[in-house]
Amino acid sequence: MTVQQSSFLGRALYVGPSLRTLHEQYAKHGTVDAGAPVLASCEVTVRAPSSEVWELLADIARWPSWVPGVREARPGGEPAPDVPFRWVLNGMRVKSTLAVVQPGSELSWTGTLAGTRGVHRFLLEPAHGGTLVRSEESIGGPLAGLLYSSDKLRAVLADWTAALKSQAEKAGSTR
Repeated sequence: MTVQQSSFLGRALYVGPSLRTLHEQYAKHGTVDAGAPVLASCEVTVRAPSSEVWELLADIARWPSWVPGVREARPGGEPAPDVPFRWVLNGMRVKSTLAVVQPGSELSWTGTLAGTRGVHRFLLEPAHGGTLVRSEESIGGPLAGLLYSSDKLRAVLADWTAALKSQAEKAGSTR
């Protein structure tokens, strides 16, 4: 077996931490699973204060109105750690639980989709009269590396942050 085949097989069979461990020891402690076979991040500067960017992110029920691919989103309560929410992304049902809810600075969650487990983090910080938004995500579990790719995930994150930028800046222009 070549090194490349071994690496591919390792990614394909990667099990990784349990969802509970991802939630309690990764997401709640400010990290994604760096060993996951699918890993991506992107960032964008938004010309709007972090409070306005936060309002869009934290209003999960409104995601379908502006997040590409999200057709349904049902929060299980007000945004707070350990509050579950369900949503549909590109026709697939996702079960998620909020992990970090720090208004104006971080919204993170863990979730499951088609047998995979993920950690998603949105980080907000003031930058040049606006907000630097960083989105990062890891996806693991058996066959995650075969079902999904880091490039595809990076494209999804880029679409999401671009939509967030557009929506926040549009809202800011109506102030």
